[in-house]
Amino acid sequence: MNDSHENCGCGGVDFHILPMSIDEAIVDRYGKIASQCKEKKLVPDSCGCHSVNFYNDDNLTELSEETILSSMGNGNPVEISEINPGETVLDLGSGGGIDVFLAANKVGDTGKVIGIDMTPEMVSIAQSNGRKMGINNVIFKLGRIETITELDESIDLLISNCVINLSNNKDLVFNEIFRVLKPGGRFVISDRVTEKQLPEEILKSNEQWTSCVAGADLKSRYLERLHDIGYSNVEILREEFSFPKAVDNDHKKYIKDLTLRAWKPE
Repeated sequence: MNDSHENCGCGGVDFHILPMSIDEAIVDRYGKIASQCKEKKLVPDSCGCHSVNFYNDDNLTELSEETILSSMGNGNPVEISEINPGETVLDLGSGGGIDVFLAANKVGDTGKVIGIDMTPEMVSIAQSNGRKMGINNVIFKLGRIETITELDESIDLLISNCVINLSNNKDLVFNEIFRVLKPGGRFVISDRVTEKQLPEEILKSNEQWTSCVAGADLKSRYLERLHDIGYSNVEILREEFSFPKAVDNDHKKYIKDLTLRAWKPE
């Protein structure tokens, strides 16, 4: 895997981050990316800012160029979610909508897929993409993953793709996921963790937060959160180093991409 989410000038965009809060910096960065995708100025494979390599040609055939360009994840949770027709699926941090649209194809006309994202430009581009492709069983909402607006026990499957690491209140996120899942419901999440505590200067850097580095939780703590909240059958479905070329004295050497599945007990 390439060094995804690395700071770079994707499509000629300057991602220099001015003094602002972590949340503001995240919205600023991904808003700029969305704008460049909409104008088709984000150059594929110019850097590791997108995750098209996780999807095969069959996945991408029916998707718009803007959807593909705005894909920013570190996995493909839809592919291994075993989605059933008629299910209600929720995608946290849905971005340009790639995972929402792929899941929509699987749930069919009797199901629906909801995407939540905190970046207005991403929500706008996802809504536009859905209209262009004539996909009618999807809903995109502006919102935060720490305060999900869906009803209790209303979701069969929750997916997320390299987004929870961007939250600085992961316990709240996982409690919200637990709340909205139906008894017996499950999540499949691709996310980023670290095997070793990150240096303080990294944790204080907005630039490192927006690049999906500083928010990488300790793997042991991440898994402990899930057990403490009450999830069952927690499985690691995929695990690999995010930055395989990182040298020994680089904190990125310890960062990993995980895809996990867990269940809410019935």
